[in-house]
Amino acid sequence: MQYDDFLDRTIYPGVETVYRQFAGRETLSHWGESPMPAPDWSAGQQVGDFVIESILGAGVTSTVYRVTEATTGKKLALKLLRVRDQESLTTSRLGHRRVLPLLHPSLVRIHGMHMLEGIPAIAMEWVDGITLSELIRSIGGDRVLAFRVAARLAVDIGGALQMLHGSGLVHRDIKPDNLLIESNGRIRLIDYGLVGSYDPEADPDARRGYLAGSFWYMAPESICSQRYPPACDIYALGCVLLELVADPSRLPEPQLGMSLGETVGDIDRVIPVDTPEELRELIRDMLDPNSENRPLAASVARIGSGQPVSRFDTQIAFRPTDLLGRAPEMDAAEKWFHDVARHGTGWLHIRGVNGCGKSWFASELRKRVSSNRWFQVFDASCLTAPRKGFCTFDEIVDIVARRYARDDRGLIELSPAAAHSMLWLFPALRSIVDPKHLVWDVDHCRLPPPDRFAATDSSADMLTGMTEFFNRLCEYGPVMLVLDNFQWIDRSSVDVLNRLLSEVKGSLGLVTVSRNESTPLYCKPDKTISLDPLDERQSVRLIENMIGFGVPKISPRLVQIVARSGRGNANELCQLLVELASEMNDKNFDASFGSYAADAHRESKNRNVSPSHFVTAAQTGKRICVSFVQRLIRSLSLGR
Repeated sequence: MQYDDFLDRTIYPGVETVYRQFAGRETLSHWGESPMPAPDWSAGQQVGDFVIESILGAGVTSTVYRVTEATTGKKLALKLLRVRDQESLTTSRLGHRRVLPLLHPSLVRIHGMHMLEGIPAIAMEWVDGITLSELIRSIGGDRVLAFRVAARLAVDIGGALQMLHGSGLVHRDIKPDNLLIESNGRIRLIDYGLVGSYDPEADPDARRGYLAGSFWYMAPESICSQRYPPACDIYALGCVLLELVADPSRLPEPQLGMSLGETVGDIDRVIPVDTPEELRELIRDMLDPNSENRPLAASVARIGSGQPVSRFDTQIAFRPTDLLGRAPEMDAAEKWFHDVARHGTGWLHIRGVNGCGKSWFASELRKRVSSNRWFQVFDASCLTAPRKGFCTFDEIVDIVARRYARDDRGLIELSPAAAHSMLWLFPALRSIVDPKHLVWDVDHCRLPPPDRFAATDSSADMLTGMTEFFNRLCEYGPVMLVLDNFQWIDRSSVDVLNRLLSEVKGSLGLVTVSRNESTPLYCKPDKTISLDPLDERQSVRLIENMIGFGVPKISPRLVQIVARSGRGNANELCQLLVELASEMNDKNFDASFGSYAADAHRESKNRNVSPSHFVTAAQTGKRICVSFVQRLIRSLSLGR
């Protein structure tokens, strides 16, 4: 469906996002330090690896360009973060990094972090669409269109939130300006600068020392208690749905410190009588003042699609942990870290072929170790072809800065030389490093020297500073560093790891995840865990675990066929199930999927075509398995 016919292209100011620190710390928002000016980049100019095409939009603290990546030819969106305040910058970069490994049709894919002419930048998938704000202003009295968009919004964004919440993440800034509608009608959730973490065991209250989000769409528990559980996203989405279907003349004006749901009170006062009862009840449930009474994201998606609520949706917000037969390996990994916590430094290397579940295994280990609040776990994903030195530790230090900015940690004391090296290298540490030992004022350390991001920069002073810094961290409790995609680690970070493993005196555990058995470090790991591809039994269990969590139920016979077709690749099996489920509903999924799976299995046996290779169907723009491509393109192009 094309929405351009309904649009008024006049730009109106949106409802502003607030990020404000409490507990006596300075205010962090767009009202603080003035942002850096936008660079004077013109169309056709190459900056780094990007060729500028046009400006997509500009805000108070950011500018978004449409660019082409010179080395690949990909069309991307490039967002410049022009904030000067390091803590605000750290928050934004962490939010985008947390979403980077997630794949969902209604999430925007993050391609990487960059530093361009001294300004941090985030490269991401370019989405050709308009914001829901524009559509709401232009929709007029077309009630049928409003209800159709509301149903699509519940399905698409409910599914995206299910992916985020199931990964222990909360968006915290859902509003019409952060929802993009593509020309095919799909709605995408954008802007991950405030994405935060949530753990139902180690962090059940999700309480923080600051306000984050937009007041008009903020849940009561966030405004009053600074709590950000997954239910706060459901409340915000409920406010958006209310704004979409309500009579505009009856909606109140935004009030500072009040949300739309609280201001309206009884939604029946603003929702017209022709609103479908299912939609009315859904909005009422999503705006329940008690966060525990709101539906889960999976329930929102199902109700929006007209499907009954699954029993799985109301039992638990997170997928139950199933180690898929790898409990012995997990027990060995946990024992290794507890030994490190008692006796000193150690290194665990997790290896295996692509798609065997290495990253998931490491993530599960991180969650288990993090459940003990005495342990400090910091993770990062190494990037391909890093364009700056210490790239891996740049991500880790951002996480450390956010963690130690909480009120339960004191300032970190470093020697003058170490403090200056670390502040030059990582300006995000300004808020947590004790400045009293500095030779000059901390503000003079704000800007790094020109060679800060030189890939070859591994000077003795900086390595010494890193070693002293991690020694101080270990004084608060055992530290575990989890580094995914270790085969791509940058040279400077390798130098740091070699130094840390040999000179840190506290309890420091290093977990590396790689498809390679060999590593670039000088020493050898204390323990190596090798993960094989999933066998058929494990693949069946994985599929069964996904049924009820966005994947419709399929018969046991089809589960077996799909399990064999996956050939042990857990990652691509999950992607395939999610992509197919997003296009089909319960009533036709089993029969259609059975036909696809049977053809795929037959093709992979007869022609030795691996279903682990993905292609893009031109009619849909979806990445799908090559062995399914002919049947999928035929059915999807017919609108299935």
